[in-house]
Amino acid sequence: MKNNYAEILRVLIGKYRLEQKAIADKAGINENTLGKILSEKTSPTVRTLDAVLDACEDFVPGFRLEYHRAMLGDKIDLGDFVNSLSPTELAVVLITAGQRVAKLQTMAIAS
Repeated sequence: MKNNYAEILRVLIGKYRLEQKAIADKAGINENTLGKILSEKTSPTVRTLDAVLDACEDFVPGFRLEYHRAMLGDKIDLGDFVNSLSPTELAVVLITAGQRVAKLQTMAIAS
């Protein structure tokens, strides 16, 4: 999976069960455009790829880091990551995770 941006995005989006429409909406792009990027029918601009990664990061804190590590061929170990955090950083991660859970609950209620 090393160095194929579209394949890495597809795998991570599937892993976290993110919806392409939600990602596209948050990234400010058309859902069809995102589909073409993921299927390698078009290449995104750096700005578009950054917007997609930002959108995914909003849904899954740490998504961007995992994406970049996958691009480098480095598998992330969640346990090592958590253990490497300072108490303040861990608090931020936990708060962010709580916010994500609240977003997911809101999305589930709305649908």
